[in-house]
Amino acid sequence: MKTKQMRLKSIALIGLAICTVFSTAAASSAKPSDISGHWAEKKIHGWLDQGLIQGYPDGAFKPNSPVSRAEFMAMTNRAFDLTDSGSISFSDVKESDWHYSVVAKAIAAGYIKGYGDGTMKPNHPVSRQEAAAMVSSLLQLGSEETGEVLEKFTDKGSMAAWSKPAIGAVLKQGIMSGYPDQTFRPSQMITRAEAVVTLDRVLETRTHKVTYQEAGIYGGSKEAPITVKGDVEVKSPGITLQHMVIEGNLILAEGIGEGEAILTNVTVKGKTMVRGGGMNSILVKDSTLAVLVVDKVNGQVRVEVSGSTSVDEVQLESGAKLEEKDLQGSGFTTVIITDQKGQQSVVTIAGNVDKLQLNVPNSKVDVVSGKIGTMEVGKDAKNTEIKLGSQVTVENMTVDAPSKVTGPGTVKSAKVNVNGVSFERRPDKVDTPDGVTIKLPSPSPGPGPDSDSDPDPDPDPDPDPSQSGIFISADKATLKPGESTIVKVSVSAKDLYSGQLKIKFDPVKLQVENDAKLQLSNSQLNTSLVAAENVDNSKGTIVYAASLLRDRKGINANKEELFSFVVKVKEGQSASASAIQIESEKFLNSDVKEMSMDSLESLNLTIQP
Repeated sequence: MKTKQMRLKSIALIGLAICTVFSTAAASSAKPSDISGHWAEKKIHGWLDQGLIQGYPDGAFKPNSPVSRAEFMAMTNRAFDLTDSGSISFSDVKESDWHYSVVAKAIAAGYIKGYGDGTMKPNHPVSRQEAAAMVSSLLQLGSEETGEVLEKFTDKGSMAAWSKPAIGAVLKQGIMSGYPDQTFRPSQMITRAEAVVTLDRVLETRTHKVTYQEAGIYGGSKEAPITVKGDVEVKSPGITLQHMVIEGNLILAEGIGEGEAILTNVTVKGKTMVRGGGMNSILVKDSTLAVLVVDKVNGQVRVEVSGSTSVDEVQLESGAKLEEKDLQGSGFTTVIITDQKGQQSVVTIAGNVDKLQLNVPNSKVDVVSGKIGTMEVGKDAKNTEIKLGSQVTVENMTVDAPSKVTGPGTVKSAKVNVNGVSFERRPDKVDTPDGVTIKLPSPSPGPGPDSDSDPDPDPDPDPDPSQSGIFISADKATLKPGESTIVKVSVSAKDLYSGQLKIKFDPVKLQVENDAKLQLSNSQLNTSLVAAENVDNSKGTIVYAASLLRDRKGINANKEELFSFVVKVKEGQSASASAIQIESEKFLNSDVKEMSMDSLESLNLTIQP
């Protein structure tokens, strides 16, 4: 792979790029008559020339007039070339309004919200503290220590509590400033001139946005790392970033697909957002990440950290596998499972984590190896399922929602504050308040580090299949309308490391029951990493993907069940046949080479009224 040195001079400034969005007519219109000698005259002229703002039909610009919320949004959207639109339903924004699309774009960008009463108030003027909040959200500046920054302002007491972090942030970045009389005037309406200058400074803080779209190695050298003062976006697989400091955000975009992206000696001061990648994809070595956000739609992504890598906080908004390998750094410090967007995906952890927080219901967490310092099951994490591998130790666990803990792993101390909690293996110490009961096994010693029995025995014979293949079978092959049967999917293969399957059925005749869920077997593939287990009854598709851990050898499987599901014949069907068949498959061995299957067996169901 050819190394490509990034040339910062070749990166287009955002402010220049967005000029092409607007017509030359707007840029060449007559200059307003009322900005001559104004303190913001130069900036206003620049924005007029670029077509980012216009004057009024009477030839005036009115630099000291207030700006409405809709106007401020329009200016912001133009300046940053924001084109994506979100869904809006504000009672005071109608599709016929000129600002309807403006508000939709602002909502999609996430820098403004409506009011609690369901309105947006687009025609209300924007106060200086509201402008600070929008700019802070746009740049994702986060919370700043406001005391020292705001102390010099005599009117700091009139700043709303919600605005102080944002005001502190924009002041610290030099985006906004106070007045000569040592006031900030948070409630004063921001003027058109002030809005232009403020947003122009925002553009200056985000001088560059670097996008990589071709496979290759980009960055500096170990002796001379480079610094990017804005955001970096990776849009394709096969890209390596090395020896780089990113002062903005790093976006590993959807375009990576199921491919791979590598970070080597990269420091990201903003957020690292993972939206693409697959089972063997995001590899991070000798790097420092402040916040890692995993948000991949439809499927899981694997993030492996090694060397001196440290990740202060991980926010999981979708299923993921977090793995530490050959690690000398601190690795994953805090892992928070947040909104899973209804996907109910599996989170797999192989490594040491200081703090693991579960905050959403129906979470599935599989800790296959390592040590968890503190595990917190929050009050909103109802029906959580936690599986602990035989080599896992949890020092302290606090449970505030009904949940189930399975597996032979060790919990040294558990504080359980609610009913409806069960443990497959008894914690060393359990603390419950009065009136709370939990389900525990008998106190007789079970499998564990001090037990003579093997807690996780390998399947005895490690079968040697004579023929490789995928097999679909059912308890009953002849069904009447309204009847159902259990369908099993099995595999035979030597040195099996990972597999992907797509199965088709006729959605007009059949449907998968039990909330369209698969029942995963105890196959070693499923106990390592399940990347997909999706059923779509409307399209008649089942997608499954699973893999062993990177340091595991391939297994020999002889008609080993992968998963099962309950299929039902829909009412009103006439006598006919209906097939459940394999549409596509891809299985890899431990050398990550694709395997050729000898047999792909489908299932033919007979429907008899």
